[in-house]
This record gives sequence, structure tokens and C-alpha cells, in this order.
Amino acid sequence: VGIALAKLYTAKQAVAVASEALECFGGQGYMEDTGLPRLLRDAQVLPIWEGTTSVLALDALRVLRKTEALDAVAAEL
Repeated sequence: VGIALAKLYTAKQAVAVASEALECFGGQGYMEDTGLPRLLRDAQVLPIWEGTTSVLALDALRVLRKTEALDAVAAEL
């Protein structure tokens, strides 16, 4: 469960962080020379490469159906 959720979270956060970095640089952030547009493009593809949101959610649910996994998650919460 942890791996699927970590992949989902980091893929989503990478897009948000790269977008914020681009905005911080203003107009210069959109220039290819800064490397930031490439970072944003790379971040936007992470959810596709790592598995779509629905696939990762199904992975987590499949694992949680096992009793011992559900108990472990409940103990953490």
C-alpha cells in the first residue's frame, strides 16, 4: 500500500512543485534556457509512467483487501 500511495503522492506533488518553480521565475521561467520548462514536462509525465491514478488506487485497494494489510494500516492511523 505504501509504495502505491508514495508513487501517487510524489507524481502529483512533482507537477505542483515544478509548476510553482516556473511561476517563481516569472517570464524567465518559460524560457528553455532555464531548464524549468523541461522539468515541468518531465514532472507531467510521471503519473503516466508510474501508473495512472486509478491503477495506483486499485493497487492500494487490492492490498488493503488482505486482512493483515488492513490491520497494519489501521495501526498506523
